Amino acid sequence: MSQVRERFEFLEQEIQRHGETILIPAPALAEVLVGLGDAGPAVIERVNRSSRFKFAEFDTMAAVELATMTREAIRAGDKKDGSASPWQKVKIDRQIIAIARSRGATTIYSDDEGLAKFASIVGIEVVQTWSMPLPPVDLQQGLFEG
Repeated sequence: MSQVRERFEFLEQEIQRHGETILIPAPALAEVLVGLGDAGPAVIERVNRSSRFKFAEFDTMAAVELATMTREAIRAGDKKDGSASPWQKVKIDRQIIAIARSRGATTIYSDDEGLAKFASIVGIEVVQTWSMPLPPVDLQQGLFEG
């Protein structure tokens, strides 16, 4: 994947500029922390200092959302909603979507296909990292360097 850091830095700038907030659902945070290893505490500290990023717990409202999503899938005859993933992954993906939905999220940033499927079922837009915009290029950069 190309220029991931630049894409996320630009997203952060745009969030600041528009006064929006990014929610980080606790189950998604856990997955990210596994990959971050020793850098995890620094990332948590940075998020805690930002007014534009918030950790979101799995709470009662999210539990109600999750139960509704799962009950609807069972009524339709497939508790996994067509997912080929193991049941445990389906449950975690639904938890993430339930947290987002219970807090009014309209967009999710993820490359996880299972998560994207559940988000689309409930009408949440999914943006994959490779499709996130890059910052505009300064066409005059270097023009007067010599």
